[in-house]
Amino acid sequence: MNRNRVVLAIGVLFIIALLASYSAPFLLVEQNSTYPPSTIHVIFHHHTPQEVLLSCEIADTPEKQTQGLMFREYLPEEYGMIFLYDTPQQVTFWMKNTYIPLDIIFINASGFVTSYASADVQLNASDQDLIRYASGIPIQYVVETNQGFCEKYAIQAGTPVTISSVEQ
Repeated sequence: MNRNRVVLAIGVLFIIALLASYSAPFLLVEQNSTYPPSTIHVIFHHHTPQEVLLSCEIADTPEKQTQGLMFREYLPEEYGMIFLYDTPQQVTFWMKNTYIPLDIIFINASGFVTSYASADVQLNASDQDLIRYASGIPIQYVVETNQGFCEKYAIQAGTPVTISSVEQ
């Protein structure tokens, strides 16, 4: 009787381990599908009632801002990264170790797009040869997202922007 229970228990554990090994990749994808873990919603307003929502990962420390979107191979559509600065300042971005072509959107403290740049991948460029994308004037926020976003949604200098509170 005890032997039957042991065999049954081993069989059940084997089946559980087998199912777990087959479902592990799906669980990983499911866990990673909630990208990014905490976001700020950036809403671009137009002269029409249409609004465009972009969910942005937050880069609010020097370490996160230095890392940015470097080494990422994929950025979901309608997602991006927002760089938050304590005070308005002139900033410069480049595409070092960035595998995704990006739109870099500069936003002032009053909540208006001041300019944007479409930045291409420059994987083999030396630091000296990397193109610099400068705000030109003091800004409070920078949003990076997939290249073509600004063209697709007619985002341009003067577009009003609302930056929402952080979601957890």
